[in-house]
Amino acid sequence: MRDRKNELPEKKDDFYETTVKWLIYKGVLAREMKVLVVCGGHVDRDVLLKAGFTDVTISNLDSRLAGNEFPPFRWSYHDAEKLELPDEEFDFCIAHNGLHHCASPHRALLEMFRVAKKGVLVSEPRDTLLVRLGIRFNFGQDYETAAVEGDGFGFGGMRNSGIPNYVYRWTEREIEKTIRSFCPWGQSRFFYRHALRVPW
Repeated sequence: MRDRKNELPEKKDDFYETTVKWLIYKGVLAREMKVLVVCGGHVDRDVLLKAGFTDVTISNLDSRLAGNEFPPFRWSYHDAEKLELPDEEFDFCIAHNGLHHCASPHRALLEMFRVAKKGVLVSEPRDTLLVRLGIRFNFGQDYETAAVEGDGFGFGGMRNSGIPNYVYRWTEREIEKTIRSFCPWGQSRFFYRHALRVPW
């Protein structure tokens, strides 16, 4: 059991919240859309509820969840790498800091793309020279050991197991090539927003 009295309070994710609001302002997202969240949790529920969304399904493959943790939103058990859902079942699909826990982040991204009619919102670490230098000087991590330790060494890693996941970091070009290879008949639009998170 985790000793919560010595833990810092969970940090609110303002970047996630402002990105959702920005996408609504741009007309990319709409509050009445049918939304699926993969690798989801309480932060997703709080951000989307505050933004005014009403038709949201939060999913995860965490076996500890009973299904009643996210009211007023629905809960559904789904593996982001193999969504057992029809094509274009949802208007939008969201993953907030979850794809790097997948064995194949690219496969999960394409599954999100497949089940979404209008778009995908993904928040993930970015592969930059500054980040690579930080890791080289131990100011960051290649494998997410802290998350596994924080979950009692049983969860929080690769595919939510006790094995620390590799922190897969993306480039914009890589995202575009992945989507365009999967969907060569369409002209997808891409929007990027960046924020620097310094490890503490």
